[in-house]
Amino acid sequence: MIKKYLFMLSFLCLAFFYSTSAADLAPGLPISYATVGDYNMDGWLDIALTSEYGLILVYLGQSDGSFSGPIKSYCSGRPNVMDQADFNRDGRLDLVVGDTFYGKIRFMLNAGEGKFEINNQKTIWGVSPRNFIIFDFNADGKLDIAFADYYYNAISFLYGKDAMEFDGPISYPVPSPSAIAAADFDNDGLTDGVATSEGSNALYFFKQTEEGLEKKAQIQTGSRPVNMALADFNHDNILDVVVVNKNSNNISLYRGKLEDSDYSWQSPTIYSVGQSPSYASIADFNSDSYLDIAIACEGSNTVYFLLSTGLGNFTLSDETLATGSRPIQILAADFDNNGKSDLLTLNRGDQTVSIFKDEDISTKLSFNLPEVDIKIRKNGEGDPVDGPLSVPTNATDKIEIFGSLEANDCHGLEADVYLLLNAITPDLSGTEAVAEAKTYSITLDGITEGEAPFVEDLNITNIPEVPLWSFSTQDLAKEIGTGSYSIIGKLVIKGASGIVYYVSDAAEFGITGRIISNPPIVTVKANVGGGRVKAFADVEANDVVALMAFTYLWIDCSRTDTFDVNIGNETDPKWAELEETSVFTKWYSTTGWHSYHKYYYYDEVEGKIVEEEEGTEPDYIPPFSVWAVTDLTDYPLFNFPSSYFPYDDCTVHAGFIIEDWGGMDYSVFDDESF
Repeated sequence: MIKKYLFMLSFLCLAFFYSTSAADLAPGLPISYATVGDYNMDGWLDIALTSEYGLILVYLGQSDGSFSGPIKSYCSGRPNVMDQADFNRDGRLDLVVGDTFYGKIRFMLNAGEGKFEINNQKTIWGVSPRNFIIFDFNADGKLDIAFADYYYNAISFLYGKDAMEFDGPISYPVPSPSAIAAADFDNDGLTDGVATSEGSNALYFFKQTEEGLEKKAQIQTGSRPVNMALADFNHDNILDVVVVNKNSNNISLYRGKLEDSDYSWQSPTIYSVGQSPSYASIADFNSDSYLDIAIACEGSNTVYFLLSTGLGNFTLSDETLATGSRPIQILAADFDNNGKSDLLTLNRGDQTVSIFKDEDISTKLSFNLPEVDIKIRKNGEGDPVDGPLSVPTNATDKIEIFGSLEANDCHGLEADVYLLLNAITPDLSGTEAVAEAKTYSITLDGITEGEAPFVEDLNITNIPEVPLWSFSTQDLAKEIGTGSYSIIGKLVIKGASGIVYYVSDAAEFGITGRIISNPPIVTVKANVGGGRVKAFADVEANDVVALMAFTYLWIDCSRTDTFDVNIGNETDPKWAELEETSVFTKWYSTTGWHSYHKYYYYDEVEGKIVEEEEGTEPDYIPPFSVWAVTDLTDYPLFNFPSSYFPYDDCTVHAGFIIEDWGGMDYSVFDDESF
């Protein structure tokens, strides 16, 4: 019998030290709480568990991501909660252990190699801790301990003195507190506290003052708030609080706000999850650089994920993790030292610990932004397409815009919708006509320059392909011009604290000229009388009506002088009679008068005729304006006094050039001399 007992004991001991896989740990004993730390100081994270059989169980992390153990340390009583810190200042992590059943707090000192020993010199009685926070609350350089004192309806503080010595507890009333957390919430450099209350279904904020903590804010939670976590989700440098509401089957996100240095919360955002959520852990689980929330749901044996949108909001992932029975705790930690968060769940129902490696998590999780699809159609022909399309500007030509939306992981978020026209049209601001890019917006009131929303505060959901807008290309050519266009559908997804995402798609089209069977006619007329010169133009637009054109107007005036040059006399062998013509010309355009003279004279020193030039002949006449071609009768071009013109012989030129940016220029000009 003794040999059989020894054999069984040896087998059990071996079982406690075998190397387990990274999937599950099964100590075979009732377990109630877990902490993670490097207890044997080998650089790999270990796992400590409380067992209601009066034990601390430690699994030592290995370099391959597995765990050995458990190593058992006797604790006495029925430990149900714990936390860790170096209480005796020897450089190793110790444990503080709560025992709600017997109403005490004990300290377990690190004895090395994963073993812990009871510090019998320090036990605190008459308390019922539900969770611990270890921090230097009063900034005296010594560790303090705060805990939710459930049965005594208070949050209590033990203020550290020397190693393992504390003053207190000092308590602040909270009905049946379930969790406590500490941080500098109001950014004044002092550590404040927050607590959840199962007794009043509330979240409390306690501000640190010179006299101690003072309750400053309170807000309702869901039913039975059992756990909470802190993070700045919306990147406004103010901490937010996530509360786990067990009986409501949801998570409340309270975004922190500061008003005149007073910390409080905005109205919560509620996210429904599985049955009986029990614990939340925060980390970047899908490697997108945004903090996500993992929730263990005791009633459905499942881990749910709220994935950050990057906007301060979250979306519930369709992907979940199956745990052991009744997961009451979930922790994020990097067990394999690869810089990414793994997950641990403590499963009270089947007395196991489930471990999920980061690669098993991130491959299942992703956050997908909405997908916008913009298509266009010409004159109702066929199915809408992405483009490019080339559309003329006949009176019946039009472009139709269609759009569809796949919400993906952004269901329920709000967005502003923009329909933008990026136009490349002629620019006349320089000395040459060049392409100019401008952005216009299609709004319910028409087209406007710049960016303006088409629809505001759209609730993002799946939208099949629907018509959004249509317009006449002739009207567009009149308002903006012929050229190349992109129609862009853009979603501006609204988040917290002004953070936004932009999602867009585009379709391309070009507005060109049209087939000109009946060409336009320009007639220029000049009228001289009464000491003035007046010029007019008639235009018959015909097939180019409403097309955008560059208009031109210029005047050239000239004088021609012819003279004879006699060299020597008739009996002189060098005698010659030469005839030369000098031309004096001026041009008038939008930039004023320009001169060009070419004339001749006899150089007696050189004994020859010399040619001289002054000014330059213009190689480019700039456009006068941009104009949508239309019929005109006796349109005034100018009315100048006769003395304005430098010479007697002048000609006025007028007309226009239509550029379709597709390789064809169409020009129409006329002139009249006066």
